[in-house]
Amino acid sequence: MIRKLESGDFAAIKPLMLQLHAMHAAARPDIFRPGDFFSEEDFGEILSAENRISLVYEEGGLAEAFCFAVLKDSKNPVLQSFRVAFIEDIFVSEGLRGHGIGKALFSEAKKRAAKAGAASAELKVWSFNTPAIEFYKSLGMKEQSISMEIKL
Repeated sequence: MIRKLESGDFAAIKPLMLQLHAMHAAARPDIFRPGDFFSEEDFGEILSAENRISLVYEEGGLAEAFCFAVLKDSKNPVLQSFRVAFIEDIFVSEGLRGHGIGKALFSEAKKRAAKAGAASAELKVWSFNTPAIEFYKSLGMKEQSISMEIKL
């Protein structure tokens, strides 16, 4: 079942957030610090923001996946005016991947974003995360820009 996250969901979501962060820290320790940086206060700020879409997937009463998105309006004078839903995180617990849960969360986030006036959904995915890249491509997403780096 997919539903909106509530303040009482922190304890259920935190282990999933820690798994997501650990994956990033293992792949890019030059960028991500190991550890626990997700507080109940952070969670409360996410839930209280009016421009947020925060969803959870529950199975058997347990939180097994989540999606965080933020609605952003363009304010750059060079760009057309538009509203975008920026997907910050979609995470499905490892044992349930490949069962359509991420796709269902993405679909629900898109539906809610469209209802809130968003013209598109966007996200950033790290190049090391090839399973996520393939997942997003399977949903019809296309590259919009490419970030590049060089170590100095």
